[in-house]
Amino acid sequence: MVELIGEIPEEKMKDLIEIREAMFKVAPKLVTITADKDGKISAKDRRLVLVNYKVFGKVVELTKKMVGPGIAKKFFYDFGVNAAKDIVKMFKSSSSPLLALKGVFSGADAKFLGKLKGDDPLEIIAKIFGYGKYAGWIGNSEITHDSHNPVFVRVVMDNTFESAYYVDENIKTSEPVCHFMTGIVAGAYMALHGKEVIAREVKCRAKGDKYCEFIVTAPEA
Repeated sequence: MVELIGEIPEEKMKDLIEIREAMFKVAPKLVTITADKDGKISAKDRRLVLVNYKVFGKVVELTKKMVGPGIAKKFFYDFGVNAAKDIVKMFKSSSSPLLALKGVFSGADAKFLGKLKGDDPLEIIAKIFGYGKYAGWIGNSEITHDSHNPVFVRVVMDNTFESAYYVDENIKTSEPVCHFMTGIVAGAYMALHGKEVIAREVKCRAKGDKYCEFIVTAPEA
């Protein structure tokens, strides 16, 4: 069955979850969510800004009204694709800076930090998931399937900030709404593997599903 293409083994999944949680644990040492005297919040020398998730949701809805749902969907999808490529670029070189933090930790914590050494694509994604959880983008998220011939990747995300707006505001929708996160999933794959792909959100909390689910395939699929 196509659903089983590239299913990630249980032991590998356990390792990826541990990497995700290690990144979540050390993220506060990398990014302090308070402004410095110059009004800057930074992560690895990159300036961040805090935006209320409801503001983002309202911007999406306003964009739909201004240019139509189809164009708005493509805009936020492309936004996510480009954002993901930048995020992957940052995390591809994350091992050395992260391991340099060993001086901040001791004992079991330092050993835990060692899990972040890996630089294969799945481990980079697991680190991004851990950072995304700390940054408030997503909850506990996993890649459950990862196949490259043919391309078939399945990603599940709990509590995405995009779907949270619709859930918390009790806005009813029959369509998935996480266009930015869909772009993030596609862009991350393209950045890590150098292949053009498309991503689709097939389940979404905003329309009553338990979690958001994304499928990545080759463009012709």
